[in-house]
Amino acid sequence: MRYVLVLALVFWSAMLSAAPTVVLEDITGKKQTLNDFDNKVTLVHFWATWCVPCRHELPQLIKVAKVYADKGLRLVLVAADRRDDVKTYIEKQQIEVPVLIDQYGAALRQYQVKGLPYTSIVDHTGEIVANEQGAQDWQSHAMTTRLEGLLSRVVEK
Repeated sequence: MRYVLVLALVFWSAMLSAAPTVVLEDITGKKQTLNDFDNKVTLVHFWATWCVPCRHELPQLIKVAKVYADKGLRLVLVAADRRDDVKTYIEKQQIEVPVLIDQYGAALRQYQVKGLPYTSIVDHTGEIVANEQGAQDWQSHAMTTRLEGLLSRVVEK
């Protein structure tokens, strides 16, 4: 039994990888470091204004991020789009979470994004613990349980 547990831990640690260091500009042109996780569980969500599944998923994702914000969850939107298009979209939709611009795909390549939408779940230590390809049901019992489990390990500063 102990051997199985050790193998499981080795396999789990091999699945974890540090979130890449990426510097992108926000919609105002200010440079931001994407991997400044500051002891929070972070959803790094890749999307685009032209992506229909992205537009449908975004309100639910933002709602979940607001519900868990005081427990240590942070949402960062990374737009694979032109700054002007993103700025117009977020103003029209009244989006009030950090939005970074990745017009030329630097972050998409470093996170190995194969399609949109795509979300990397990064734990409070900066390790990518999961990658979600495609639109997700962020309010499902399975997803909220998963997020609550990660948030329960956040150390108070």
